[in-house]
Amino acid sequence: MPVPTPDHPPTAPSTVSPPGSTGDTHDPRAIAGVLLAVVLGALSLLLLQPESIPGARLTRASYDLTFSFGTSTRTASINPTDSPVATVYLDRRSFDALGQNPGLPLDRAWYARLVRRLTSAGASQVLFDVLFQHPSEDPKSDADFADAIRAHGAVLLGAEWSRSDSVRPDASQVTIRNISLPVPHLLAAAAGYGFVFSRVDPDFVVRRHFPGFLDRQMPSLTWEAARHRGVPIARSTNPPPTPRWINYYGPPLTIPGISFVDALDPNITPDSLFLGKTVLVGTRPTAGLFDERRDEWRSPFSGWGQGLAFMPAVEVHATELLNLIRGDWLRRTSPAMEATAAWIGAFALAFFFVRLRPAPAAAALVGAELIVLIAAAYAFNEHRLWFPWLILAAVQIPGAATGSFVLHSVEWYRQRRRYLARIRQQAALIDKAQDAILVVDLAGQVTYANPRARTLYGWSEPVIDPAAAHRSLEPEKTGAFVAAAKHAATTGEWSGELPQRDANGKPLIVECRATLIRDPNGTPREILFINTDVTERKKLQDQFLRAQRRESIGALAGGMAHDLNNALSPILMGVQMLKAKTTDAAMHRVLSVMESNTQRGAGMVRQVLLFARGQDDITERVSLVSHLHELESVLRQSFPAHIAISVLAPADLWAVHGNATQLHQILLNLCINARDAMPSGGRLTLAADNAELDAAEAQELPGLRPGRHVMLLVSDTGSGIPPEVQAHLFEPFFTTKPQGIGTGLGLATVASLVKNHGGAVRVRSQVGEGTSFEVYLPALEAAPTRPPSETSAIETPSGHGELILLADDELSLRELVRDGLEGQGYKVLPASSAVEALALAREHAADLRLAIVSTRLTNHPTQSLASQLRETSPQLPLLLITGATPAPTPQLPGTPPAHLPKPFTFDALLTQVSRLLHPNP
Repeated sequence: MPVPTPDHPPTAPSTVSPPGSTGDTHDPRAIAGVLLAVVLGALSLLLLQPESIPGARLTRASYDLTFSFGTSTRTASINPTDSPVATVYLDRRSFDALGQNPGLPLDRAWYARLVRRLTSAGASQVLFDVLFQHPSEDPKSDADFADAIRAHGAVLLGAEWSRSDSVRPDASQVTIRNISLPVPHLLAAAAGYGFVFSRVDPDFVVRRHFPGFLDRQMPSLTWEAARHRGVPIARSTNPPPTPRWINYYGPPLTIPGISFVDALDPNITPDSLFLGKTVLVGTRPTAGLFDERRDEWRSPFSGWGQGLAFMPAVEVHATELLNLIRGDWLRRTSPAMEATAAWIGAFALAFFFVRLRPAPAAAALVGAELIVLIAAAYAFNEHRLWFPWLILAAVQIPGAATGSFVLHSVEWYRQRRRYLARIRQQAALIDKAQDAILVVDLAGQVTYANPRARTLYGWSEPVIDPAAAHRSLEPEKTGAFVAAAKHAATTGEWSGELPQRDANGKPLIVECRATLIRDPNGTPREILFINTDVTERKKLQDQFLRAQRRESIGALAGGMAHDLNNALSPILMGVQMLKAKTTDAAMHRVLSVMESNTQRGAGMVRQVLLFARGQDDITERVSLVSHLHELESVLRQSFPAHIAISVLAPADLWAVHGNATQLHQILLNLCINARDAMPSGGRLTLAADNAELDAAEAQELPGLRPGRHVMLLVSDTGSGIPPEVQAHLFEPFFTTKPQGIGTGLGLATVASLVKNHGGAVRVRSQVGEGTSFEVYLPALEAAPTRPPSETSAIETPSGHGELILLADDELSLRELVRDGLEGQGYKVLPASSAVEALALAREHAADLRLAIVSTRLTNHPTQSLASQLRETSPQLPLLLITGATPAPTPQLPGTPPAHLPKPFTFDALLTQVSRLLHPNP
């Protein structure tokens, strides 16, 4: 049962959004974004606090790493010739060349010689980053040095400021500040002094300017030098409102500098190196270990290709002075701005990253880091502004990305649990589904069948046998299932009905819906079949269609019966009138035969109407003994002679309450079936007996109650009925006779009539031995007392000139009834329409005694002729002639009208007329 694949598979199906992404009142990602933003913002504020050790490290690292942006450009800005600041280092080589002990202070005569050399070279200022706190051992060298300072006129000496903390006996802390000035005779010769103190951070980097104590007139050496040079900012004596940050121009020795011994020799150092410049004189220590270093600090360029680089203190002070002269010191953003930026960054990053999945979040992390670096470089290079951007780059951005990863990991885990729960739920629904669900691969093998499919097809084995599946899905070998699968594989889906069978061969009809399943690449893989068992529904549909056919036949038969009754009524009345007038025995027999056949024709019309409508309202006490003997007479005249007929009925047979015509029809239909079952002859037995049924016996016959019943038996010695046929005997239109011989309505009519009488039918039959139909009818408990009007039979009712209105649209019936009534002494006013009848009724209202009208006559869409006659004469007796299709009886004032169904006998007509004219004889 292979299924062909399509020649041109459709494109891959579109993806479906995962469940759970929308529909919640509160977005979980928004909540997670708020929480993450609050955490990142609070953490950033903590890191921005001065007492935060991790925050201080990130802040210092932000300052240091900022100098890696545009280092070459900044270094190139310091031209040795154009730089207003130069440095002279007193290094180890200078001590050796001058024959001085490095462990002792340098002879001040050499300082005097340097000052004179700088004076001759045109140095505008000389700043000594060397402390002269004590007199020299050689007063002559001190005097020489003082003379050189005085001769230059712009020499500034360095002073020392230190702070120490001590604890008093009362546990209070005392801060002691120590100030050491140069020796008086040198200070008197100098143009001024300044403190050489530096604000050193814990990592040994000087990042902030030290202007000194301006409010106490105690400036730093660089501030005092700037003031003497006329730098505008140095004129202020007020402390700066915000700290200034040193703008380093490059690694150590970026600012032009020369060794002390080389500065003394004009042949080595040209005067242009000092001309018009401020020259800072300081030491350049050479120490082996980190903790042995003095008068030098770590450069912020350490680690960026420079190793652990240290910068002499004199170069740090030269950088500070150069910042003041050039006005290019660094500024840091305000704490309020940094806090605001931290909160804005936290919320922006948190809400941005929580919306991204891990892979895009990784790319966004790199992009965000680049944006922060570019912003930091731009602010530093273009606006000399720096901020602790590493808090953003190292905390907020990775924190937001990590939060996003954690959030999506949790969402993935929860979504996976939801998917697994949904899969389990869908599996449970599939197991509980009332439809048979099958999955068939393209080779025709059933790869999955839900429990309902296994129950429907009777597959009990865990692994479905391909041969068994083929026998169930394609039992008729018509290729319908394969064709459906091929259509689904080609177009994507198919729906329709398929004939199938279960494992035991029971026929099934399924409503099938087939859908092609593809893999993620769009390649056809399997076909999903959802089959609904509609076998019983199809049976109900067939029964409904048969009921519609019955209704159609009833509508057609109603019109035909009306015309037949109109035709039979004059014949029946005419035959009776002729029988009453003739005395010839032979003619009397002929008329009797005509009357009997006319009655038989009327009965056949009633049978068709009874089957079509299933009811007849005329019921009475019926004694079946006389009906059996009458039926025997009719059967002997009409059945073939080789069928022997016998009737067995006790004289004390109980009476039943029912419709005599219907009971006659029940027996006649069963006898006709018995005749057809004996084409070569046999015995037909009609029997009746009283039967007292107990509860157990009544339970064997559906619809019966325990009690008195009359059992009618119709038995034949024919061919019998097979068991498979017995199950369908009473179905409408079911027949085993050749087409054109039987209609399949006989036994269906019998079942309907018996049910209307509150009875039941039982069939006993064996093939080759004959068939017996047992009809059980509820019996009457006792014979009812007949009313006086029914016990006093009127032999020949006659009139005494009473005026009767006769309204009927059938001319022959109208003429015959008029002649008959006038022959019995009545006066008749004939009318062929409702308009004519109303006119005659109004004209003879005073003399009119009775109105005989057909229920089919009317001249008003909602009001019958009888209603209109009662409006004219409220007490006028009415006799309604009903046709094959009786009209609804209107609610009329006064005495209820009498009914006379067509076809009727003349005696019945006279009896009804007499009763209406003389209700109390």
